[in-house]
Parts: sequence; structure tokens; C-alpha cells
Amino acid sequence: MSKRTWWPVLLASVFALLASFSSARAQNLPPPGAYSPIPNFTGVGAGLQFREAINDRFSGTQQILPFVVGPTFANLPPEQDGLILYCKDCKQATPCVGGGSGAWARGDRGEWYCAIGALETNLNANGNKVTSLANATNAGDAISFGQTSGGDLSGSLPNPTVATVLGGQVPVTRSTAMTGGDLSGTLPAPTVQTVMGGKAPIYSGQTGAKVNTMAGARGDGSDALNGFNVNGIYNVKAFGAKGDGSTDDSGAIQAAINAACAVNTGADGAGNFTNVAGQVFLPPAPYYLSNPLWMNCSGLQLVGAGRYSSVLVPAYDFGKTIAVVGTGYQGLPTVASLVAGAGNAADFTINQSNYYLNLREWGGRFGPLGTPDGLNLSGLSAFTIEAYIEDISAGDGVIAGSGSVPSSAGYAAASLLRINGGNLDGYLTTTTGNHDASGPAVPLNTILYVALTYDGTTLRLYDCTPGASGCAVAASLAVTGAIVQDPTEDVDVGRWAGQSWPNGSAQEGAIKGYIDSVRISKIARWTGTIATVPNSKFNADSNTLILTNFEKNPNGSPFVKAYDFAGSGWLFEYNTNRTGVTTLTRNSIRDIAIGAIGLDDSGIVVDAAHDDDIGPIQMSGMDMGLEVWNLAFENNFHDITVDSRPGRYGIVNNSNDNNFIYTKVNGGWAGYNFGGAGTLINPVFVQNGGVGTGSAYGIVMPPGGGVSLEIHSPWWDVENGATGTFKAGIYGSAISNVDIFGGQVFTASAAPALWLDGPGNASVIGTLLGSIEGSPSQIVKVTGTGTQSVILVNPLLNGWGSAPLSTTAGVVTMTPCKGSVTLAAGAGTFSNVCVTTASLCIARDATNPSNAVTPGVPGNGSVSLSGTSTDTVVLSCN
Repeated sequence: MSKRTWWPVLLASVFALLASFSSARAQNLPPPGAYSPIPNFTGVGAGLQFREAINDRFSGTQQILPFVVGPTFANLPPEQDGLILYCKDCKQATPCVGGGSGAWARGDRGEWYCAIGALETNLNANGNKVTSLANATNAGDAISFGQTSGGDLSGSLPNPTVATVLGGQVPVTRSTAMTGGDLSGTLPAPTVQTVMGGKAPIYSGQTGAKVNTMAGARGDGSDALNGFNVNGIYNVKAFGAKGDGSTDDSGAIQAAINAACAVNTGADGAGNFTNVAGQVFLPPAPYYLSNPLWMNCSGLQLVGAGRYSSVLVPAYDFGKTIAVVGTGYQGLPTVASLVAGAGNAADFTINQSNYYLNLREWGGRFGPLGTPDGLNLSGLSAFTIEAYIEDISAGDGVIAGSGSVPSSAGYAAASLLRINGGNLDGYLTTTTGNHDASGPAVPLNTILYVALTYDGTTLRLYDCTPGASGCAVAASLAVTGAIVQDPTEDVDVGRWAGQSWPNGSAQEGAIKGYIDSVRISKIARWTGTIATVPNSKFNADSNTLILTNFEKNPNGSPFVKAYDFAGSGWLFEYNTNRTGVTTLTRNSIRDIAIGAIGLDDSGIVVDAAHDDDIGPIQMSGMDMGLEVWNLAFENNFHDITVDSRPGRYGIVNNSNDNNFIYTKVNGGWAGYNFGGAGTLINPVFVQNGGVGTGSAYGIVMPPGGGVSLEIHSPWWDVENGATGTFKAGIYGSAISNVDIFGGQVFTASAAPALWLDGPGNASVIGTLLGSIEGSPSQIVKVTGTGTQSVILVNPLLNGWGSAPLSTTAGVVTMTPCKGSVTLAAGAGTFSNVCVTTASLCIARDATNPSNAVTPGVPGNGSVSLSGTSTDTVVLSCN
């Protein structure tokens, strides 16, 4: 090869070698700072490369040992947990910062750390503090080895000995014998022999009471066991009753009643009554009620700790507190509402005479009787009755009205809205007379808005399509005067009361259809064409006397909600239909009080009950205290005191064969109302003459029931006659008989002690009949027609002045009727209250028995005599 050709070839080879070396270096370049192993060189120049690699490692140009990456702070890569780098210019700080002489950087939870951090302040080991340690001293949080123990420990740590516990007591160990106390055996498996210092424990499988839960030992109810009984006694506080006088306890008490009824044993299948439920106990406390209570099973006892200690506090505006009514009682049937709004419609398609709603169960917000307050309508100069109806079958009937039979005057009605002769009819009694407006025919199966309004000059009737525009007056009648309502009148939905006392017989029943949303107001709601007819349930306002939308009570009891201008209350659903009613037996209510804070609340209604024992009970602020009705007979009521507001009645008995022993009524329009047969023993009536117009009667006996009543040792405390409204001590209308034995019956306001209106018989034996004022026209008043007879045997008469026994001839007699008179010039007059026109008088000359004495024709109160000289004459009359 020539020189010219060798040189170029040599140069090409060198350049190829360099290129190959350069490429190899680039291909084998390790990560920065990492150890670079000697690669396996190949190709041209591989020997030279290997020699240079060895020389570089010997010279230090290339490190032999691995080298941890050493970037600067600015070139630290993204943090990786657990990665450690040497930062050439970092400071020892957490987190890392630049400007230092170098530091190790550790990746941890997103940060590079260049210093070891301080221990956490709450660092612990198995719950034991390991910070603030102090060596061999009591200071600090840790106990060091060798430190001596104190208190109940002996020896030194770390293995002290527990010498005592709880400040000196001997500790229990696994070998300690369990002697004394409630345990036996040894730990760790002792036997519980007794609990609570000697009591037998409760164990799995044991029969008897079950204990659910208990918390606390405060004794204020928060530690009560829930929903349980002890030996058949259901404590209402175990069912959630608070008894604080402000929390509604009606649901809790009803739950206790339902639980007690659930265990009722009924009968034994052989005809023997073994009705036994539980006893519901009310510890001493005031129990605030938003709903009435319902006793709906036999054998149930509702018992308090005393009639001045366990107090039921009805807080609604009016209505009963307790209903003793059996299951199956049908109450007031209802259907879906006829118009929009909450509630129902009353269903009178089933029957028109068995059931109704008495809107006047209450006297009306503690107002004087006879004033336009509540449903005492007398004196109102404006008035409205309105309702929605749907008449289903042709026939007459009452929608709503106020009516009664007050006495021999016949039927009376303050107001009636009814269907009469197939037409809408409105009836009103005012001081100017009775007024009746007849409207158009009522179509069947049509929902109507109907109303009777009175504005002091005109009585108007309306029958309109709900929601319609421009409904004109359907009928009108010129009427003036204030409304007149007898105090005995019921105000009912679905009937015209024919008996002059609460919930008696009916003069007329309901329409044959549905009645919805009834409102009675003390203003004329309409006086001309109605621009837009109402089409939804009514609301109560300041002019509302009573309103019901037939809302049922949520606890299922037979009550319907009603409203007045002040609030709401509950009206009992009266139903005389006995089909399907379970007659309750052997129930008891005793040792409780009913203290109303509502303005017109009543006490207890008993329906369909036998052999019940009720009392002692104290009732305060009652509109009506106790009402016995329908199938409630052969029951015993005793030790019952009713402090009555000037409402209607204290105690009402509209059933038969019930016995009342020591009952006391203070106030009420009439203290007692007996529409059925029974016995009153030691009744006490205190006239309430200081509020409103005061009481009118001690006892009233209404017509229709054929009342037969025995009264033993009555005590009438009549002290205030200034009101002039007292009518009679005892009043009976069309009764069978009333017999009074002993005691005293006083009267006032020149009223008779006894008044019989219509047929009936009465006997008064050994009773003090007294009047506290005036000279009454007669001691016994007899009115009406029919067979009547009154006999007084050994009565005591006080305060009557010269009043005759009766102004009615031939009905009243008194035995004995005897006395003496001294003749003047052979003539004289024997005056005695017991002489009547029917008396047969026998006289004799006591001075000279052989002389004849001739009685004249007896008059009421006296008989003339003729005889000899001035002799003394003794006579007797029957």
C-alpha cells in the first residue's frame, strides 16, 4: 500500500474508533452519581477503552464504590417516600432549604426533610406517655426504673406489689374466697347468690316480671323502667308519663291503659265472670292531657295515690276527661268529607235517631248562664248556623239545632236548621215569638252549602252550590228581638232534643244523608247575596261559638274535635245503638282528681257498664262532672265531689239502677240530674249563687225516663237567694216517683222545696223543708196534668211564714196535721199549712168533751170552727 493510500485509511480508522468510543460512552452513561461498572467493550478500539476505564478508576476520575446522588437544592427531584439523597447545598432544616453546606434529604409524605423532627407531644406507647421523661425522680410524666411506689403500692418499679385498694381495702385475687356479701366461690368464676343485700337474683328462664332497661337512680322518672308492669300494676311513668303539669301525658297514660287491657282474662267459658285486666297506677303528680282517656275493657282499675295527689289536668278548651266505653261502641259514623279540608262528614244514612253530636256539652267559657257566651244563646241579636249537606233519601230531619221540652210549656227550640216537608227550613225563637221560614225543596244526591242567618231584623235561608258565584237568599222573614233559649236545651248535630236535659230522647232525628263542617256564630255571616259561596271546611274565628269538622280523636276513642273562638276541645259521640257494644264490667276509678285548666272541661262519661265501682274522686272547675248514660246500670258511685263552674250539671244519671253514696256538688245550673232510676244516699248540694245567675235547682228529674228515685238524708246548703233565680229544691217532670227520707232540703228566692210538673208521686218522710228568704207562695208546687200525689210524713217546716202547703187543691197532704185553738164567743179558725181543700178535719172540745164542735169547709191553710163559749178545741186533719 502506498503512503498516499495508507494515510487516509489510518485517519478513517481513527475517526471510526473515536466515533465508536463516543457512542459507547453515550450508550452506557449511568444515572448521575451512580456507580458505573466497566462495560463489556467490543469492536474496534475495545482494548483501548478497557485500559482507559481501568486507569480512570485507579486515578479517581471514576468512583469505584457507589455514590449517593448529590444534587443541589434547586435540582432536588420530585419527592418519593423513603428515598434518601445528599443535597450539596441544603441546610439541616425541616423541610429542606438551600444556602447550606450540605445535608441528607429524606422523602416523607410529600416533603424533603433535611433534619430529624421533634417527637409528637402526645406520643405514647400502648397508651402510656413516653414524653417529658425525668430520670429517677417523681417529677415529669414518666416513672423511672427504681422509683419507689406509694399509696396502695409497695416495693419499687417496675414490679410493685398491690398491697391495698381503694385507700386501704384488701384486694381480691384469683385465690380469694368469696365469703359474705352476695358472692360465693372464688375468682375468676364466683357465684352470685343474692343481689341488693339478700334479694333473690333474676336469671335466664325465670318466670315472672321482665325488666327491660334501667338508667340512673335519681327517682325523678329518668330512671324508670319502660313499658313493663310489676304484678299486674302498670305505672304510667313506666310508659313515658312525665307528670310535670306541662308535658302531654295523654298518650303515655292511654298506652298504659291499652297494655293493662291487653292482659284481660275475660270469662272462664262456664259463664263465670273473671274479667280481670291490670291496674293502671298514677303516682302523685299533675298529668297534663291534650286528649281524653278511654277505658275500653273490663276489669280495669285506674288508680291514683289519693284524690288530692294524682291529678288529671285536661288542658283542652272543653270536653270530657275520661270515657268508660266498651269496644264495639259505634259512636258517630263518618265518611269522607263533602268538601276540601281535614276531617270527615257525619253519616246519617245508616240511622237517623240512634246517634248525634251534642255541641252543648259545655257551658261556655265560664260565662254566666243566660248570656250570649258559649252556646248559651239567650240574648243574641245576631246568629248563624251553616253546614254542608248531601241529602240521600227523601224525608225530613234536622241538620243542627237547639231544642228541648223545658216544662209543661211543650216543645221549645231556640233555633233549628232542618229539612221540613222536603224543603229547607229555618226556625228561630226570639223575644217577639216563634218564627219559621220555609225555603226551596232540597234536591237529593247534591252537595249544598246551607245556612240560617239572623241580623236582628231578618231571618234568611241559603241553599247554594259550594264555590258558586252570586248565590241569592233562598227565603227570608222579617224578625226582631233577641234569641230565647231555655237553659235545658241541647244544641245538637243530627237531632232536635225532645227531652229537656242532656242527651235524652229526641223530638226529631237527622236528615237521611251526610252533614259536614257545622259552624254556629254570634253574627250574621250573610245579609244579602253571597258573592262567592264557601267550598271548603270552615275555620274558627272570634265570632265562632262552636265549629266541628268531625275530626276523630287520634287515639281511636269516641270523640270528635270541635273549635270555639278560644281554642279546641273534644265532644263525645253519643250513640244509643247497643248492637255490637261490649258491656264493660267491674271497672274502677279511684283516688284521683280531675282539675281542669281548660275553661269548660268535664269529668267522666260512663256508657255500657255494669258493676263498676267509681270513687273517691275530686273534680274541680267542671262544666259537667259525672255523666252516666245509655247501658250503664247497677254501678256504684261514691265519695265523689264536683266543684262545678256555673255550667249545666254536677252529676247526671240517665240510666237505671245506679247507686250514689256521699256525693257533693258545688254549683251548676242544677246540682244533680236524674233521668233514670237509682238511689242517692247522703247527697250534698251547695248552691252557687255568687257567680252569674247561680244555681236554679238542687235536683232535676226530666221527662221521658219514668224516673224512680230514692233520696236518703239529703243536705241542701242554700245560702244566697239574692239572684232570684232559684226554681226549686227538687224538680220532677212526668216522673214515676221520688221518695225523700230525712235530711234537709232548703230553697231560696221564694221557690218551692218540691215541684212536680206533670204526672208523678212524691213522699217526704221526716225531712226538714226550709226556705231562707221571703214568703214563698207554696211549699210544694204542682203543675201540669196527669195523676199527681204528694204526702209529707212528720216533716219539719222552717222559714215559710204563712205559705200554704200547696196552692193546688187535693194533691198534697201532710201527716200528722193537728193542733188546738181557743174559741172566742163560740167561733175560731184553725190555721195550719197542712190544711187543704181536700182535708177531712175532726175536732173535739177539750174543755168540755161533751160539747159538740163543728168544723167548717176546709180551705188551703185553715178551717173555721164553731162550738161553745170560749172552750179550747183540739183537732186533726188528714
